[in-house]
Amino acid sequence: MPDLIRALSTQVGPSVSLGPIRLFGSSGRLRSDVRGAILGLDGRIDNAAELRRSFEARGPASDDASLALDALSRWGADAPARFRGAFALAYWEEEAGRLLLAGDHLGLKTVFHARIDGALVFSTSLRVLLALPGLPRDLDEAYLAAFLSDVVPEPDATLYAAIRRVPSACTATFRPDGSPVIGEYWRPDWDRRIRHRDDDTYVEEARALLDQAVRRQLHGPGPVVCQLSGGFDSGAVAATAARLCAPAVVHALTAAPPDGVPRFEHPALITDERAAAAAVARMHPNMAWEAVASATLHPLDENPLRLFLPLGMPTRNVLNIGWFAPSMDRARALGARAVLGGYLGNMTLSWDGLCGLASMARRGDWLRLWREATALGRRHGLSAATILRRHALKPLLPPHLQRRWDDHRGAPRPESERYGAINPEFARSVGMDERRLAMGNDYPGDTDTMRRRWMSRVQTLPPVMGAMGELFGVEMRDPTADIDLLEFCFAVPDEQYLRDGQTRWLARRVLADRLPPEVLNEQRRGFQCPEFLHRLTLQRDAIVEGVEALDRSPLASRVLDVARMKRLAADWPTDAAATGFGEYGAVLHRGLHVGRFLRWIEGGTNEAGGRLDHDRPAGPAGRRRSPDGGGAEGPGHRPPRGAPGGPQGAEPDRPAPVARRRPLPPVR
Repeated sequence: MPDLIRALSTQVGPSVSLGPIRLFGSSGRLRSDVRGAILGLDGRIDNAAELRRSFEARGPASDDASLALDALSRWGADAPARFRGAFALAYWEEEAGRLLLAGDHLGLKTVFHARIDGALVFSTSLRVLLALPGLPRDLDEAYLAAFLSDVVPEPDATLYAAIRRVPSACTATFRPDGSPVIGEYWRPDWDRRIRHRDDDTYVEEARALLDQAVRRQLHGPGPVVCQLSGGFDSGAVAATAARLCAPAVVHALTAAPPDGVPRFEHPALITDERAAAAAVARMHPNMAWEAVASATLHPLDENPLRLFLPLGMPTRNVLNIGWFAPSMDRARALGARAVLGGYLGNMTLSWDGLCGLASMARRGDWLRLWREATALGRRHGLSAATILRRHALKPLLPPHLQRRWDDHRGAPRPESERYGAINPEFARSVGMDERRLAMGNDYPGDTDTMRRRWMSRVQTLPPVMGAMGELFGVEMRDPTADIDLLEFCFAVPDEQYLRDGQTRWLARRVLADRLPPEVLNEQRRGFQCPEFLHRLTLQRDAIVEGVEALDRSPLASRVLDVARMKRLAADWPTDAAATGFGEYGAVLHRGLHVGRFLRWIEGGTNEAGGRLDHDRPAGPAGRRRSPDGGGAEGPGHRPPRGAPGGPQGAEPDRPAPVARRRPLPPVR
């Protein structure tokens, strides 16, 4: 064992054995120290410079992995709380015979683990674990139902019953013969409130933290490339990057609908954000801006296997991935190794503050509540009573009473309830409606409630960032998810987000020095992939065939509302401007995407209109494998032996078994 431990840092094979512990498929970096401790790191430490300053007496670490090893040697399981960034790690202490696994604060990266014949195996990739002989591949019914219903699953759950994930912001400590001990290393201080005498101090602090968050993520080779929509969040990131990098060029890419293609329209939505993005670019002379549009399908649209392989599961926003893919391809062509975006900004810097009305009501701040309700009503042409009912009183009710209220008034249920592809009988069999109400899914609450729900949702999302990097060859980064920025935004009082009826008041002031008035004063929301009906129509034949094939799948027909999907496929709309996304984008297309995955793991072939072919799977986006199966690497290569759809997968005529039903845990 000691010889193996000392050699571990140079191990290049597919697995490393530590007695009953085996590390499989590490794509990250391995480091060891003189005590025999070993660290495997996948991801990045964004505050490496700050941490290095704390190690000056010991000399600077040479890279992120060495730095993390130093930190773990000094602080043990408390070290991950000091890291900022997207990371997953495994830390083996030879002397103690102890293994520590951890992911980052928000679950952008995590570690999956399972047991095979008593041995612990772990990896940052579901796909790698699924390739191991002897690992059961039964699905977790509760997780599958939650995924289809947009409901928060258990913190450690995955799509596979035998595979768990380390919960976000937690460590899992294993001894060779024991089960994991889960320790939470971070959570927001929900009671913390920052109080300043004047409003401008909040703005100054937020600007400093935004600058710090973007600066932290600018490191690495290649040009700086940002996604840029017409909204606050990506605009904040791109504009800040331009300011920090000036006079060097910063590239900004805007995904846009192609000209001449019909798209969805709604007065409350912006369906083409090019004008706003161009206005941002004009404000920053060193920003090289371009819009990227495509009227044709991307290879990711045409072959879902390209997504199933790197993810190990279906994905929720499958249409958006194909829509953004040309801009990611463009970033790679520019030589970028990473693309910066503002994916989580709605819950941090650009928080709209509306749920603060319910917080005002809860704490009895009646004068401020009346003033804001009146001002909001004037802005939106509504009475103060309507504002109070919608945003102050109703959110204080528990979700099951909110539902009764809505049903009594004839109001529609939340979109996640109306536009899900889950079979209603399957949903009932796992108690999904009870879970939805217990978690408060899509029902309003006060500020504290909504932020807790948001954290639960984000921290249990599948960690797709790594898979997207594998797909596109560029890493996706999000400065708006910086933990220091998040903690500040969570501690800022409600009145900084909503003032005189103006939502997102903090962001409008913070960004006034870097975004133009036409962006800051915009009240509408951006809408991604507005030409979705055009993109679906290009795939119509494959969609109709795919839905029909679901009837031949015992698993898919039990899990999905195939009858509803068949009705939608038969009644194809022609008015793109009036066709909402819910029925055709969420129910039909997303449901078919999940159904194709279920058929794939059952062993069905030639799915997706003949394109999901186990004998000749596609290569990386834009390339095909050669007929002999060689010549391509990356997400499209042949499923590893033992993976779903691979040579040791389920037999073609026998569906993959679904795991025994586990009761859903109580909500704490």
